[in-house]
Amino acid sequence: ATSLRLSDLGYTNKSQSNLGITFNDLHEYVAGLKRAIKTPSEEYAKIGLQKDGKYLQINSNILQIENELYAPIRPKRVTRRGETPSDALLRGGIEYIEVRSLDINPFSPIGVDAQQVRFLDLFMVWCALADAPEMSSDELLCTRTNWNRVILEGRKPGLTLGIGCESAQFPLAQVGKDLFRDLRRVAQTLDSIHGGQAYQQVCDELLACFDDPELTFSARILRSMIEEGIGGTGRALADRYRTQLREEPLEILSEDDFIAERDASVARQKKVEAEDSEPFEALLARHA
Repeated sequence: ATSLRLSDLGYTNKSQSNLGITFNDLHEYVAGLKRAIKTPSEEYAKIGLQKDGKYLQINSNILQIENELYAPIRPKRVTRRGETPSDALLRGGIEYIEVRSLDINPFSPIGVDAQQVRFLDLFMVWCALADAPEMSSDELLCTRTNWNRVILEGRKPGLTLGIGCESAQFPLAQVGKDLFRDLRRVAQTLDSIHGGQAYQQVCDELLACFDDPELTFSARILRSMIEEGIGGTGRALADRYRTQLREEPLEILSEDDFIAERDASVARQKKVEAEDSEPFEALLARHA
């Protein structure tokens, strides 16, 4: 497997797979989201809402709140007090994009490195510039098939992917290399702006993974677990990162800064709780 965390074994929800929420435009996305939080789930209904006077769940819909949508990417805007995420989007448009289709880099003490951040720069710029014809909910499900293939079998020799819902299949390596041809053009532009070859170097390094999957993070961590065991690998990485991070000076925030922020946070919490007189049941009814 390439990333079990992003598969059905990880942070996902199978009941959401047929919601049909698309990303063609903001109003269509919000309409799908609002429809999902009104759609009952037979599975959740069996659980019930309360037991012994305590809430087991706030409702029995497929989405109980909008933030429960497990999508590889989500448009976002900071909400105002009492505002839902979708209402915030309709009010002010998309403020930022939340990319959720990422796994943690086990070979970095902070879970991500400069190579990955630069790749995200390239990919997100490419997404903004590339042709993006509208996609139906059926086509979205077809792309999910590709997603699952790469997540579960990404290093499998000869793995193929479909383009849209067409029957034709293409080797993963070919699809990836075609994409990187476009990404390199973006990299050349970014390097010309920032100086150096950092973005083009990222393209070279990641392209090599298509020809040699043993260079991928998943292959490297699996190789380590085979040689050292799961516990041995985890302990070795934890010890290494503990040493690295303890030796790293706090360049921006001091201990006094953290103490001051803690005290301010506690004060804000007390203020919010003191001003909040609405019963929980009334809050649920208002947002139902």
